[in-house]
Amino acid sequence: MKNILHKEFIDTIHFEHYYERHYVTGSLNNYIDYIWTTRFDVLWQDHPHGFTDKLYPNIGYTYLINLGTPYSMFIQNQPFPMKADGFLPRFHTIACKHSVGNQLLGIKFKVSPILLDKKIDFSEYKHAMFSLSYLLPANVIQAIKTATSFSTAVHIIESYFNNLIHQADNNIVTTVTQAIQCFESNVYKTIPIQTIANNLAITTKTLQRYFLIAVGIPPKQIYHTIRIRKALQNYLTVNDGFIPSAFGYYDYSHFYKHASTFLQEDASYIFSKRKAK
Repeated sequence: MKNILHKEFIDTIHFEHYYERHYVTGSLNNYIDYIWTTRFDVLWQDHPHGFTDKLYPNIGYTYLINLGTPYSMFIQNQPFPMKADGFLPRFHTIACKHSVGNQLLGIKFKVSPILLDKKIDFSEYKHAMFSLSYLLPANVIQAIKTATSFSTAVHIIESYFNNLIHQADNNIVTTVTQAIQCFESNVYKTIPIQTIANNLAITTKTLQRYFLIAVGIPPKQIYHTIRIRKALQNYLTVNDGFIPSAFGYYDYSHFYKHASTFLQEDASYIFSKRKAK
């Protein structure tokens, strides 16, 4: 039986139509990229045996609230059968095997405001799915699960995290969010990590330690992930107008080398799809 596989960057219609996203604004935007939920009900008739959605490395992590039946998450091809709610590190390639009855709600973080409330070292949350029990209060999870609409769930989530960021401050969180803002605004040129550290009046060693605590991976990896994702999105949409140097790559071969490392076994497939347009 053929496994239906949807791949990020290629199957854009699937990811745009069957995932509803709410992009946060204001102060929360420094912490959360977006809140999302699945809209799979119309797909089961055509895919009664399910399908798999594959995403490539990103920054941060996702809190997953299970609103339906069990599902299987694969991190670097390692399976994690999930019944409950989970924490998903996003700096790996992941794939989720969906079946009839699945419904998920996710909070895609750059940096979680939970660091303002609890002492957590996210470098310990790697390579696997983890329980949300320590990272999100049970009453908040229950309120999200019993919300009568996606907009209501969004309001619950935003209210909870807005309360956290307005009640407390944390030098690690402030430094990391400012550094990520700098990475995002300078994605079209190469910016040395030393420059970021100097601008924040800390050493590169301190910046490295802060990133490992707050997001689990070093700042250089964060910056390269932001840059290659932006470059790939541009490469796959502008046809002959792609300019590698606009994203800090020396030439096309430099970009291709980075993209191949990022996409792993899917590199030739995705590059061939672009050429076929």
